[in-house]
Amino acid sequence: MELYLPFPLNSVTQRFGENATKYYEDHWMDGHTTYDWEQPYGTAVPFCATGVVYSVMNRDNPDPSRYRAVFQIVHDGPISYEVSYGHLDKIYAKVGQMAQAGQILGTEGNTGDVFASGRAVTKEERLNGSHAGAHLHGPQVRPCRRVKFTSQGKQYLSDGYGLYRDGAANYYEVIDYENGFNGCIDPTPIFNGKLALTASPYKTISDAIAQISAALSFYIASRAA
Repeated sequence: MELYLPFPLNSVTQRFGENATKYYEDHWMDGHTTYDWEQPYGTAVPFCATGVVYSVMNRDNPDPSRYRAVFQIVHDGPISYEVSYGHLDKIYAKVGQMAQAGQILGTEGNTGDVFASGRAVTKEERLNGSHAGAHLHGPQVRPCRRVKFTSQGKQYLSDGYGLYRDGAANYYEVIDYENGFNGCIDPTPIFNGKLALTASPYKTISDAIAQISAALSFYIASRAA
């Protein structure tokens, strides 16, 4: 499996297994389930792996306290991986899309449960325009195995319609879900730094389009001259 850094490592604010707040303890988790990356609100977020998007959470939900996230499945031999990206503002990814590493999936936001200065950022603050607590949670990685049948006591990937089944009627059983991190693994050993050096430098997609349009206009004008 190839997994790329979304942003330079010096923008990491919380690593795998760390506990910045009591949230994890209160939710029966031993620690943080991936990396958090602090970038300006609205920063374009790239896919960090190549795989199909199987679920998008709360894309059009106007409530900023609802977690907006994108989930994809990456195959690597007999093992597959759920790779997810959360606390997004805008989401461009679509269910069924075969996403390539480096493609833009959306923009960074502060949706869901976020904290700033040691306290939770309220829904009302966000509705009034606060960007406090904005960060990217991800890529969060869960190893899975493809199975044809489900069993009681096991955890499986789910989408907005219940347990997820792919086109070949496979379910995805999370390997070692009770590892204290909801089945998530530390992405550090499989991170590759290339994407951090090549990810879009633009703050948002609209900024990128504006700069590309300006460059094209300049080129046309220079040719005409």
